[in-house]
Amino acid sequence: MNSIKKTLIIYMSLALILCGMAGVSYAITATDADTYITRSKYATDMAYLQLQLDEAESSLVGKMNKYRATEVKFVTYDTPNKYNTATGGDYSGGYHNGGNYYPRKRYESGGWQYQWGSGGVGNQKTGTYKDIRVCRIWNGNFYITNSMGFSDDASTNAIFYYPCAMFSVPAENLPGWYFTFMHYYTDNRAMYYVSLVKLDPNVSYGSNADQQAIVNKDIQIRFRKNMFVYSANNTTAWPVNRATTTENVTYYNNRQYFSGLTRTYISGISTSSKSVVSNAWTDPKTGDYMVTLRGIQPCCPYFGYQSFYLAGNYVSRLIVADNVEYVQYATLYYEYHDVNGGFPDSRNIGNGLAADQNWEYEFVDCLNGIQYWHAFRKPSKTQLGPSGLPMPFGIHYSLPIVY
Repeated sequence: MNSIKKTLIIYMSLALILCGMAGVSYAITATDADTYITRSKYATDMAYLQLQLDEAESSLVGKMNKYRATEVKFVTYDTPNKYNTATGGDYSGGYHNGGNYYPRKRYESGGWQYQWGSGGVGNQKTGTYKDIRVCRIWNGNFYITNSMGFSDDASTNAIFYYPCAMFSVPAENLPGWYFTFMHYYTDNRAMYYVSLVKLDPNVSYGSNADQQAIVNKDIQIRFRKNMFVYSANNTTAWPVNRATTTENVTYYNNRQYFSGLTRTYISGISTSSKSVVSNAWTDPKTGDYMVTLRGIQPCCPYFGYQSFYLAGNYVSRLIVADNVEYVQYATLYYEYHDVNGGFPDSRNIGNGLAADQNWEYEFVDCLNGIQYWHAFRKPSKTQLGPSGLPMPFGIHYSLPIVY
């Protein structure tokens, strides 16, 4: 208001000056002089007005840049005009939730949807088709990467390794522990490899007996209703009232690439099966999807690497609602595995043993409203492990906590 008032005074004064110049003679008295402003005063007022405008513009531009940085959405073929392909003719289209091919809700009634995109295994290997991934990371920025894989062409039954979408949710009644989910493919359910990992370095593993006791505990998971959706249109609805099921599930005991923090799909190396008891219900207050799991062996010093294939469990009915904000992709590179330094050791987080001594950990509140677990492997000039390589560069690892 003050700026407008000052501007009006300036223009009124200029108008009076022009009227005075139009007269043959015009006497300016001391009283009249109070109506006018001097050139210096005019310059001062104009400078003040420009300063006010600059500050307002700067504030506006700052706000615009903030929203540009935090609200950006990556969209490719996934647009509001092409998202529901229920006829099954072009199932690469999906809900416009960020642009990544996977994971996405399925609208067809049949068929599988693999995480590595179009073209199948052969075309992915040759590069005929190759997809890229856009993921948000721990510091609020984005990274763009291609999916990496490996296959043994010399083998009669070729074994294929493929990176998969990953996210985590906390174990609500086991502080410091988190379930990590690796999403491999989807039909009317999501195929998950699930591990229980202690991400908080300040929480103790306890004794061997403490670690074994976790197996017999009903560990509770909350899938927030606004962060998860059904995996397909024809997915069986989540139970409203408590429902219980017991199933024998495939599990992987200390198998390579199934470490809980660096997993890729691979066939033919499961250990055996384990009995897992699940209870599922809907939170009457929030509408969140609730489930407990009992029988899951955790990743820890006592059990080592553990991973469970939950394909028919309640958890397989849900996928993340945003395939850019809520997931990361586990790349595959053999030399970086385990003690060689490329990924945190899910068996030894915070106890200073094995490769843990090379890592620093933190939980970061990200700009998109969720938390990330961020681990940093410090650079080293020395060899890591008996067959490892020197790593004279730092490595960042991020895992979204969708909660």
